[in-house]
Amino acid sequence: MNDHIGVNMRQAFQGAALVVAVGVQMLTFYSVLYA
Repeated sequence: MNDHIGVNMRQAFQGAALVVAVGVQMLTFYSVLYA
């Protein structure tokens, strides 16, 4: 049970990191586009 929780937490963390990375790239793209 603990192993499954650990895997889910890791996947959730990776998903959040991916969302943050994409968000940062989009913000950078728009800041350059409208600068």
